[in-house]
Amino acid sequence: MRRAATCLLLCLLAPVLMGAGGPWTSPHNRDHPLAGRIWSTEAGDFVSEETLVATLSKADFVLLGERHDNPDHHRLQARMVGALAAAGRQPAVAFEMIATDRQPALDSALDTPLPTAAAIAEAVAWSESGWPDFAMYAPIFETALASRLPLVAAASAREEMRDLTKAALTADFSLGPWLEGSKPLSDTAYEDLAKELVSSHCSDRRTPHTDAMAMVQQAKDARMAARMIAGGAKGAVLIAGTGHIRNDRGVPWHLRALAPDARIATLAFMDVAAGDDEPGDYLTAFDYVWFTPAIDVEDPCERFREQLEKMHEKAAE
Repeated sequence: MRRAATCLLLCLLAPVLMGAGGPWTSPHNRDHPLAGRIWSTEAGDFVSEETLVATLSKADFVLLGERHDNPDHHRLQARMVGALAAAGRQPAVAFEMIATDRQPALDSALDTPLPTAAAIAEAVAWSESGWPDFAMYAPIFETALASRLPLVAAASAREEMRDLTKAALTADFSLGPWLEGSKPLSDTAYEDLAKELVSSHCSDRRTPHTDAMAMVQQAKDARMAARMIAGGAKGAVLIAGTGHIRNDRGVPWHLRALAPDARIATLAFMDVAAGDDEPGDYLTAFDYVWFTPAIDVEDPCERFREQLEKMHEKAAE
C-alpha cells in the first residue's frame, strides 16, 4: 500500500517537481516522473536539493557516483562540488579518471597563475586515457578551480593494474598487500560483487577471471579511499562510477576501515528507466540517489551480442 501511495503522490507531483536538475542533455525519458528527483535512503522518501546539500556539507567524505557517458551526471556533480564550497567546505576533489602516476603532471598544471581545465586535460593526457570526452567532465574541474580546491589523482596506474590482474589469476595470490592497509570484503559482499561482475559482463557463469576482477575492483576501491584520505586534510569528494561508491562493497567499505570515525555520504546519479516509476529496493546501496533522464536506452548486453555475432560472421567470410 505504501509503495502504491508513493507512486501516486510521485505521479501527481511530477509536473511541479520535474526539471529539478534541468535543462537536461540526455535525450531519453525526460518526462519520467522520477527525473530530477532526489531519493534519501534514510528518510525513505524524496528530499529537496537544499536538504541534500545540508547533509553532504557535514560529511568528511562525499562520493558522487556517475554513469560515465551521461553529461547530466557530470553537470550535477559540478553543482554539488560548487554547493559544498559555497557552504564553506574546502574538500579535495579526487578523480577515478586520473591515475596516481599523473599526480605530478596535475600538480604542475595547477601550479600556474591561472590554471584551466583545458590545461589539466592536456597535462594528464586525458585524450589518451580512454575516458569519455573531457568536455563532459570540464564543468567539475572548472568549478573546483574556481573554488581553489585541491585536485587528486585517485586511480591505480594502468601498469599496476595489469600486474595485479596477472597476479590475481595465480593460485597463491594474496590480496592483502594491495589494499592500502584496508581489509578485504566480507564473504557476502564479495559474492555480491562477483555476481554483479558476471552480470555486467553479459554472462551467466562465473569463471576464474570473475574472481580476479573482483580482487582488482577491491584494490581499485582501496586505492581511491586511501587517496581521498591522503589528499584531503579538509575532507574529500570522489568523482567515480556508481559501482565504486556503493556503501556495502565500494570505496566506503575501505574508508570505514581506514578512517573509522569519518562521516561518509554517498550520492549516486542514476538514469531512469521507462516503466519503472519507483526508486527500488536496491537503492539502499547509496545514501542518496538523484534520478536523471537516460543517455541511452539500448540493452548493452544485446548490443554486445550483436557485436560478437558480427565478429563471428566476419571471421567466417
